[in-house]
Amino acid sequence: MLPVTENLDDVFSATTNPGQLNAAEEERKTKLRSVFEDPIFKDKPRDDFCLHQWAFISPVFASDKFLSSNFYECFYTFDSLHRMPFIKKALSTFRKTSNFSEVEKILIHRDHLQREDVELSSTDYHPIIALKKLTKLDLNDEEFMEAVQMEAENLQKLQSLNHPHLIKAIAWFTWGKTHYFMFPWANLGNLRDYCAMEPPNLTDSYLQWIFLQFCGLADAIMKLHGSDKSSASWRHGDLKPDNILCFGNSHEPPDSRRSTCTFVITDVGLTKRHNFITEDRNKATSTRMGTFMYEPPETELDQHDPNKGRSRRYDIWSMGCIYLEFIIWLLYGPKGLDSFSGGLGSSKRFYAFDSSKKPKLHNVVEVWVNHIKKDLRCPSDTALGSLLDLVIKGLLNTDLGQISTIKRSATMKQSNGNASELPKFLIPPPTALSQSTSFPNSSPDGRMSAEEMVKGMKEIFTKATASNGTKIEWMKFNEQAQSPLDDKWKYDPDTEIARALASDINTHYSESQYKDRSRLCGRCARLEFWLPRCDFSDTPAGLEKNAKNCALCLLLHRGISKYVSADDSYFEFSRVGSSMVCSALSGQPVATIYTLPKFEDTLPGIQLSLPELSEPGSQFNINIIREWIRRCDQSHSCVPRNTTFLPTRVLDVGDEHSSSVRLTCIDREHTVSGKYLALSHRWGSPTTNTLFRTLKSNLATFKKAIEVAHLPKTFQQAVKISRKMNIQYLWIDSLCIVQDDAEDWDRESERMEQVFSSAYATIAATCASGTHDGFLKKRPERQSVKMAKGDSSYFVCEAIDNFHKDVDQADLNKRGWVLQERALSRRTIHFTETQCYWECGGGVRCETLTKMKNRKASFLGDANFPRSVESDVKGMKIEFFQDLYSKYSKLALTYCADRPIAIRGLERRIIQSLNTKGAYGVFDIPYFHRCLLWKRSGTTLKKITTFHGDIVPSWSWMAYQGGIDYMDAPGGRVDWAKDVSSPFTQLNAPGSANVATHAKISAPIHDFINTETRDFIFDEPDRNFERPLKCVIVGKSKDSTPKDRSLCYVLVVQAAAAKETDKYERVGVALLKQDRIAFKDSKIVVSIQ
Repeated sequence: MLPVTENLDDVFSATTNPGQLNAAEEERKTKLRSVFEDPIFKDKPRDDFCLHQWAFISPVFASDKFLSSNFYECFYTFDSLHRMPFIKKALSTFRKTSNFSEVEKILIHRDHLQREDVELSSTDYHPIIALKKLTKLDLNDEEFMEAVQMEAENLQKLQSLNHPHLIKAIAWFTWGKTHYFMFPWANLGNLRDYCAMEPPNLTDSYLQWIFLQFCGLADAIMKLHGSDKSSASWRHGDLKPDNILCFGNSHEPPDSRRSTCTFVITDVGLTKRHNFITEDRNKATSTRMGTFMYEPPETELDQHDPNKGRSRRYDIWSMGCIYLEFIIWLLYGPKGLDSFSGGLGSSKRFYAFDSSKKPKLHNVVEVWVNHIKKDLRCPSDTALGSLLDLVIKGLLNTDLGQISTIKRSATMKQSNGNASELPKFLIPPPTALSQSTSFPNSSPDGRMSAEEMVKGMKEIFTKATASNGTKIEWMKFNEQAQSPLDDKWKYDPDTEIARALASDINTHYSESQYKDRSRLCGRCARLEFWLPRCDFSDTPAGLEKNAKNCALCLLLHRGISKYVSADDSYFEFSRVGSSMVCSALSGQPVATIYTLPKFEDTLPGIQLSLPELSEPGSQFNINIIREWIRRCDQSHSCVPRNTTFLPTRVLDVGDEHSSSVRLTCIDREHTVSGKYLALSHRWGSPTTNTLFRTLKSNLATFKKAIEVAHLPKTFQQAVKISRKMNIQYLWIDSLCIVQDDAEDWDRESERMEQVFSSAYATIAATCASGTHDGFLKKRPERQSVKMAKGDSSYFVCEAIDNFHKDVDQADLNKRGWVLQERALSRRTIHFTETQCYWECGGGVRCETLTKMKNRKASFLGDANFPRSVESDVKGMKIEFFQDLYSKYSKLALTYCADRPIAIRGLERRIIQSLNTKGAYGVFDIPYFHRCLLWKRSGTTLKKITTFHGDIVPSWSWMAYQGGIDYMDAPGGRVDWAKDVSSPFTQLNAPGSANVATHAKISAPIHDFINTETRDFIFDEPDRNFERPLKCVIVGKSKDSTPKDRSLCYVLVVQAAAAKETDKYERVGVALLKQDRIAFKDSKIVVSIQ
């Protein structure tokens, strides 16, 4: 009877045309009259009832009502005035909008939903649902209703499949004129959300659960695809992590839900249903908004054939992409997954094409697959390694092959799809299985069908859960990870600087120099680089062929030829921001796109810059440096805070007309403000560079005057830059420290931290090989291509913004002292072979007027080093500091005795930042144990026998020459030994001066059960050990393995001398199973020195 939506005046009026209403309408009209003729409505207007009725008729949604008997209409139809049982006050801020829908997280009153498999609110136990509102966009009414009815029909069919890994909609209803679908709420988001967090501890039980989910997803795809010719068949068409929801068990504690949730495929309602299973189609099929990242190569191959539709093997490729991404996430976490995705470039596709237009796996995919295959944790005889083989050979197979007919087993047919019974159909009787896991190669079988995928997954799962001799391990939990280091740069136009220098740029640009447009081939002449998206594909051979007649092909071929070897492989070139990136370079720029400020209005999307840079030290070059400084002064906190400090000695450079400089000695009580620049440089080989330095014998002379002409070239040019920047003072180590005065050297070397951190800026003579070489050198000619849009010119130029190559890998930065100088400097101007770079706490700025940013570079470029990582979690801090020490250990020092000193100022900063104590490259608790697990990175280390002052203990890598790395001890997965005592706990303040008398580690030692040393990493492998080797257990792995097989992180030690019984020295490290170590009832505690 309710609601009453009729006009009651019409109800009580006489029917003018008999037969106008059908029997049902006449019957309803009669009933309404009988109700509203009741005396109760005598004093109340009937319309009041109609106005207030909605509060009493809020709908109840049943679990078995989805479509009407008409089958093409929803079961529920509500007036726009209906009050829905949604608890508005509890609405979440969650709202997801896509092209055709908008999804909200909503609470529905518990009395209005008759369904039990939904998440409940933890406060009032109301069900949480996902409400999907459908939007028309540019569809007309007929098209929109066709799409809605198709999705509703398919959702109804999915309910009938009753599969735990396929979404089950709750209701389809109209509210006014708007269509809605109601679904259970996925409390853990989707698979992309799931993989945004770090993986949990990898254990047998977790991997078994993961494989159970993967098998379930594969089985769900098989159910969709169907195999019986009398049944319906679907393909999904848009499989991606976003369309796999994660439903956590609401009865489990929140921390446990991630390893007990269910992966469920959604948006199946957008797929097309096929009544014929044949692989060939007479009529093309379409799925709206298929995500191109997970699309197979045949999508591109067939896009020009309107009669060729997508087969169900389309979904198999997508599943391969999803499985591969998940394997990467399991092994390397979100950072590894981001690195993989970034490497795919702008196309984001998992495939590429060779010169014959034949598809193949993207080279970045191949690189990652090879990397995973080398990972000792997942060899091919493990479940994870077998899954990788299945993914590459069977799922990400570019050959579609011929469809094969494989009947489902009786065990599979008997499955009713209940989650509780899922393991039963995954583990059929052993006699039904092959004893080997083999998957089809690219020929003749091609890409797997859904049934073949399920069969392969079942074989892996069965062998990993077997109890007989065929059992394989899920993965080698005890092997060390080899996580790739993500070191990617982000590039942005430096528009602020460009606009500030617009007049200089337009003046500096010579129209006559670039008068004619470059010669281009037909393809390149049609490219429109001014558009946000511009991409094309070519092979190295094709570029080389066209290079004779096309300047752009020549530029691109030169840019990639040193990185690729396959001439016939197709690579994609795409515009990303102001760069042209190439898939062969993992998304790194191969060219950059510029225009001049005067063309900014007609080419608004192109970076402002010059195709060729001015010479270093020129007025235009100095103007750029001045603008860098001005912007930094205004926008950053990099300006030295202590403006009253000047080093003990500085060079007073005078003005540009002066022929001399002089060494000025500063009183320690000096309080007058004075800016100074510091020079970071290589001294060069003494055989080719006559050392120009301050000695006791010339100190008095240098205080009076030093002729600029007598200075080495590098020093002369540093004076020139100081004068042009109007900075009066310059600090150069060889001139401002008396080199033959040991007392002065010791005192001044202790002040290095303050000298570089108080400098107004540091000049880094990066391209100078020595003091006589100079750093203001002529730049290499830069290739550029002039192109046009109408009367406006723009340039595609050789990409030269490579801070890592030009600065990080330069010879200057291979020196030990320079690492400290760079990290402690608040602002640095790097003069390199190709251009100048500005480095400060705000990032890196290029002379090409580009801004660059990189996480690790920002760590060293931090003006308040190491403030940039202070807010990071403990694990991230450890990674940065270990990376810093590993890098420093591989740098060269003229005198190896400087090893502890050349980084001492930096170490003080780190210790202060960590709010801890430490010395010699080792920090106190909670970092102490991890710091001890360093290992040689090369073939051997060499013990340093003489130091400046105190002897460095053997447990410190600073006691040796040579590069070191650190053992991989996953964060949160190691129990650190409490009986290994830190030498720093008794200190009141950090620093090696205090620790020297306490530089002993107290710890129990253990014997080895056998003398096998194959797993030992000795610091000096060629050393003969005259005394028995023993070990100190630093930590034990938490991974769930039998106690006697647990992994132990140990220091290998021996007695320091023949007659010493309580004093030991470190000689190496090892990662050993516990059954290799002899444990005694009584511990023998010694000191490691």
